[in-house]
Amino acid sequence: MIKKNTKMKWAVLIFLVLIASLLTWRIYYVNQNVPKVQTEYYDENDSVSMDRETGDETDTKLKNYIVKVESTQLMDKDEFDKKYKYTSAEETNEKNDAYYLVTVNIENKNKEDDNSFGVSLYSVLLLKENGYIILDEDAFKAVNPEMPGTSFALRGSSNMTMTLVYGLNEENGTKVKDGKVEYLKGLMVTETPVRKIIRLE
Repeated sequence: MIKKNTKMKWAVLIFLVLIASLLTWRIYYVNQNVPKVQTEYYDENDSVSMDRETGDETDTKLKNYIVKVESTQLMDKDEFDKKYKYTSAEETNEKNDAYYLVTVNIENKNKEDDNSFGVSLYSVLLLKENGYIILDEDAFKAVNPEMPGTSFALRGSSNMTMTLVYGLNEENGTKVKDGKVEYLKGLMVTETPVRKIIRLE
């Protein structure tokens, strides 16, 4: 009886070791075969396609959506509130110490109109060394009152200039020193599988 129990314990132990080995191999295999993110860097005034290069239909159409950074500006909260009459008492405004404004031109080079797809500005991120900042929608609307929203489609062969606004505060770990945003890497137009970053001054 004791020998039988001992054999059973050894069988269970060997089975568990095999399972653990298979799981370890599987994790290693997946990690080794995950496609690495390709990073492309651009400068201000470069024309950058918003195509993520996944090959799907939407991205194929976005290939002809081109974004170009025209200028950037750092503004402290009081200056921003005064210039844009931004008197929102919302928590997001109260906690911001400053705003980073990026004026861009987005062009649709498709010759035909197609409203079945468009651009979401939430996908355009302000990239830092240790993370990123998403668009501040309320501040964006204050600076761009003529914009219909943060998602839109452009007619074929047309373009639009707008100013993207990003709130800088302690919560998102952003510090301003000597009139510059610390550890700022650029504007990330696409994230995966091809990461396109426009360097900002």
